[in-house]
Amino acid sequence: MSAIFYHSETQRCEAELSLCERRRKGEVTTQILPYTTLHVAEDYHQKYLLQKEEWIMEELGLEPGQELIDSIQAARLNGYVAGFGELASFNAEVTSLSLNTEVADYVREIIQQKGKRN
Repeated sequence: MSAIFYHSETQRCEAELSLCERRRKGEVTTQILPYTTLHVAEDYHQKYLLQKEEWIMEELGLEPGQELIDSIQAARLNGYVAGFGELASFNAEVTSLSLNTEVADYVREIIQQKGKRN
């Protein structure tokens, strides 16, 4: 199950609209729920797939904890390593992610491999 948590009625309406067509086709099981309290998961759950790539974590100077939780760079990379996002999107933002060539090429390889499986 996945969920979208909204803070306002406007956000709820936007979420409903974005999922409406997919729900009709039976493609989405996402629930839309009001935001109440955020419970932060344990460190080992944070950016889980990125953490499995220990050498990338070292290259980026990231360790489990609040810095990793707050890192936009880590969040974006975790998504790409998980197979979300396309090569063109990654290439468009690779400079803003401040990655060295080795890390960038490795992530490109992962994206291409996962794309072939989908």
